[in-house]
Amino acid sequence: AVVAGAERCLEDAIAPSERRNLSNTEGESYPLGIWVNQWASGELTAAMAQILIQEKLGFHVLTGKGSVTVAQIFAMAGCKTPNDGEDRGCGPAPKQTYFHVGMEGWTGSNPTYWDAIQRDFPATAPVKLGLIGYDGISGQHIMSEVLQRAEAE
Repeated sequence: AVVAGAERCLEDAIAPSERRNLSNTEGESYPLGIWVNQWASGELTAAMAQILIQEKLGFHVLTGKGSVTVAQIFAMAGCKTPNDGEDRGCGPAPKQTYFHVGMEGWTGSNPTYWDAIQRDFPATAPVKLGLIGYDGISGQHIMSEVLQRAEAE
């Protein structure tokens, strides 16, 4: 399914021409932002959220991407360069965020960053809305055939 263009996934989708942007108190208009974590389940859940937000809620959507949850945390806090590990681009305090939704964030694995964002940037810090409905674990996996060969040698 094509999500970004004029294609629709749902039969009763709100047409792209009828979708709207968000706006802030200064009158700036911008699309709702979804941060996409670049692993299979992150991309899949973000794509599903994008379809629902566009086609059922009727908002234009902008996506940003990163390979780690830490980048997602900084992006959602309003930092300008969340993928830059040397300078996330937060400045003294972000005043605006352009990424409002993040799926598949492993915030429990990154408590130092999460807590720092909550403490340092409370006006724009992301809020955990709950679990997505499945548990995941992070670790190493060795296929049984490889393990058996290694044990035999």
